[in-house]
Parts: sequence; structure tokens; C-alpha cells
Amino acid sequence: MISKVENLNTTRLLECKNLFKKFANEPVLNGIDFFIEGPSFLALVGPNGAGKTTLLRILAGLVSQDSGSVCFDGNGNYQNLNLVGYCPQTPVFWKYLTVYEQFLFLADLYKIPRKNIKEKIDFLIDSLRLETVVKKRVEHLSGGMQKRVNLAGSLVHSPSLLLLDEPTANLDLETKSYVHNLLQELILKNNIQIVCSSHDLTEISQSATHLLIIRQGKQRYFSKIENISATSGSELKIQDLYTRFVTNPTE
Repeated sequence: MISKVENLNTTRLLECKNLFKKFANEPVLNGIDFFIEGPSFLALVGPNGAGKTTLLRILAGLVSQDSGSVCFDGNGNYQNLNLVGYCPQTPVFWKYLTVYEQFLFLADLYKIPRKNIKEKIDFLIDSLRLETVVKKRVEHLSGGMQKRVNLAGSLVHSPSLLLLDEPTANLDLETKSYVHNLLQELILKNNIQIVCSSHDLTEISQSATHLLIIRQGKQRYFSKIENISATSGSELKIQDLYTRFVTNPTE
């Protein structure tokens, strides 16, 4: 089992400066400002409608912010196919393709060299335990299995920045455990950064190196986990912070 990830010594940096976004003249994000340095797992938490998905879509380059900036490794125009992996909350797939055909299609889309494709796909199939469904069409899989395929698809091209929108929602406990073990292994071995939204504070306490809490589009709290878990343990501290800034806010 992979141990909890600690920040490794590297210059990789993801930085958001004063992000603002409106939809239909209604503010969705209002001054989001944070940075993570080195291989990291940023837990993005908040109630439904807080703006978590919008923030992830901005980081993925699918939505433009109205103002503010996003920078990765000093590059303000970093969103490209070879750098970012995005796993949306609702699985996205081509329903007439088998699982293996979907991975082949994505590998071609990302222009992965032919000689490397089989090794990459085999690794994902093994890591996410998809051996029994590789020849089945994705539309015929259970919801939980589709989420596994969705996650695997976001990893086909070995991204440096992985964006996950509730990747383990509706998965059984065993599957949740090995998904998080896989993510931690990727951070340790591939030096990637992960930004992951979740409502499961127990999961967050086991995996995260940083915590970002947003409510009503505003950033309420941001810190390294190590700074909030020195005394009572990270799970308790995160729950306390969530209660303070989300459940029973003072402002």
C-alpha cells in the first residue's frame, strides 16, 4: 500500500491569482487565489453549487475566467492535450466503442507513439481492474465501472496536472481505496499535481497534501494539510474547518 504523499522537492508550481467568473451576470467564482508547489494532492471541498466544477473547468482550459490568471510552471497558456488530464464528474465516453477501443482512440488523440500505446493501456487496465470489461462497450457497463474507465481515460497521456471532479463518488469502499492508492503512486513516481473535488472528508484526510475550501464562489480557507493536522489528526481538523467555513459559517 502506498503511504501518504509528502511534498517532494521540485519547482513545479500551479498558481491561481484572483480568479473571477460570472454566468448570466451571477458570480460563480469570486477571488480564488492559491498555489501548490511540487507533486501534490489539492483537495477542493465545498457544498454543492460552491463553484468547484467551474474552477476545475477553468484549470482544464474548458472555460475562460473573466479576470485573474492561471499559471503552471511559469506558463500562463499551459492548457494543452499533453499536459492536462481532466476527469469530469459525469463519465464521458463514446458509447459504441469497447473499453479498449476507447483507450486506443484517446491514445491516438493525444498522439502517443504507437510503440508505447499497449504498455500504457495495459497499465491502466491493470491498475483500475478493468480486465473483465476491456472487450465490452462502455455503454453496457455499470455506473461504477464507467467511472473507472473515465478516470483511466484521463491518464492515458500521462498528464503533469490531473483534474478530478468527484472521481470516487458512488464507488464501493474497496474501489475507492485502490483508486486513491493509484493516485498517490502517480504523484510519487510521475511527480504530477492533482486537484480533486470531493465531499468525502475521510478520503481527503488520507490523501491530500493541501486543502482548499470554497463556498458561494469565495475562497474560505487554503492551507497545507501538515499545517492543520499536527495535533488532532487531519480528518478531525478538516471536519472542524468544514464545519466552521461551510456548515456553520460566521459570514
